[in-house]
Amino acid sequence: MNHNNYYFLKHLTAKLHSILQGALFVEGFSTSKQELWLLFKTTDGSYFPIKFNTINTDSVLSFPIDAPLPKNKQPQFRLFESKVVVEVKVHDFERSFHIQFAGGLYLYIKLFGKNGNVISLNQNTVVDVFRKQLKADTQLDFAQITAPQTIAVSDLLQAAATTAEVAKKLPFIPADAVEELNSTGYFEADAAQKKQMAERVLNTLATSQFYISKTNNGYALTFYNKGEVLGDYTDAITAQNDFARLYLGKYFFEEKKNNLVNTLKQRKDKLEKEIHSKKTKLNTIATQTPYNHIGDILMAHLYQLQKGLEKTTLLNFYTNQNIDIKLKKELTPQENAENYYRKAKNQVKEIEVLQDNLQKAETELVEISEKLETALQAADGKSLRGMEKDKQATENIDKPTLFKEFEKSGYTILVGKNSVNNDLLTQKHAAKNDVWLHARGLAGSHVVIKTKPGQTVPVDVLEYAASLAAYFSKGRTDSLCPVIYTEKKYVRKPKGAAAGQVVVEKENTLLVKPAFQ
Repeated sequence: MNHNNYYFLKHLTAKLHSILQGALFVEGFSTSKQELWLLFKTTDGSYFPIKFNTINTDSVLSFPIDAPLPKNKQPQFRLFESKVVVEVKVHDFERSFHIQFAGGLYLYIKLFGKNGNVISLNQNTVVDVFRKQLKADTQLDFAQITAPQTIAVSDLLQAAATTAEVAKKLPFIPADAVEELNSTGYFEADAAQKKQMAERVLNTLATSQFYISKTNNGYALTFYNKGEVLGDYTDAITAQNDFARLYLGKYFFEEKKNNLVNTLKQRKDKLEKEIHSKKTKLNTIATQTPYNHIGDILMAHLYQLQKGLEKTTLLNFYTNQNIDIKLKKELTPQENAENYYRKAKNQVKEIEVLQDNLQKAETELVEISEKLETALQAADGKSLRGMEKDKQATENIDKPTLFKEFEKSGYTILVGKNSVNNDLLTQKHAAKNDVWLHARGLAGSHVVIKTKPGQTVPVDVLEYAASLAAYFSKGRTDSLCPVIYTEKKYVRKPKGAAAGQVVVEKENTLLVKPAFQ
């Protein structure tokens, strides 16, 4: 059965009435948007809590008498504090009930699946609602909800010819009771038999005998001793508590499992892309002409070259084929050769970094894949113990970075995302010896190269960072863009300057092509 049905609530509210009549409302509080506590002090001086949870498409009550009260809580329904309970009453043929207090105050608890809610009223006027997103609950007619209803249940049940007709005309009959009728041949029986069978079912629903059974989809709180029964009860509160513990436990386990699986899948996908990218980069480096070979070719043909060339075509004596070589026109042929030798040295470092990071990524991928398989096969909370730390660690790895991050030859390059973020990068995260770059005279991002102690930033790293500074500026579409660079210690922010505005006291300039690689 649906655990929130009229017949079970009749038993539950009768028990609650016997406990809470004359009790004082101590406090109401929420621990989240899905959990509300109502705490009472009974006439014998003991405390009695009612906990209301909404999960997915359901509403669940429990009564955690022995559980410690949560520390982080938001007060709710303060109007009811110290008010005396007069009555707890179920609403006729509904999945709802109310707690009436002296002075005409009410707490209306409706257990309508995903639309479950707790509403406070003064007489017939709504004062407050727990789940404020349910706008219709602020306009409800409480007098109509609590008005007595008369339904000839036995007569209508005997007149029903199918289970569908029962569900339509008598929706408050629990599904397990309808299944009992169907499985015992009720709908094929004659009138006398149907009357007898109907009365037997209604008598069962009126009896305080409950069962919790395990189903294919989880757990059921039922009036019938069928299936894999985990417990039988005569006390509705105890039955509801045990059911809520199992039901909510399964829900929160599945939620935790799904979150963990999704986190691990995302990390696995990211690692696979990272590995593919690094392998592609290494393959590109391996298949292109080595920089030191280009340097050798230039040195061998110095007599054919002169300053001012932007490119040349020479014989590659390593392959016996012609090769097109880019040159910097402001450099002499020998200086261009030296530049390629310098690039070769930096590329060796870049390959080492790529290979090291590739190995780390491949090792982590194996570990993540194993953890993902374990999480997918987990059947209970014990199987997930210890994996929450893995989830948190993975989330920390994958959470968005504060700045745009790039890497070149083992150097980290940070790029601001906006004016305020530029200030944060330059003023708070850049060390005094880091290299700071910005497109000259143009609005754009601050760029910082994180330096290494005792090492000079290689030219290719500086040029790469400059191309990023040009790209993340108003000069992005220009063929060439001037970029200033200096050590961070020469960059200061004047008092009262707008976000992102700085003064540079000492600078150098590079002319680069805007590029985002």
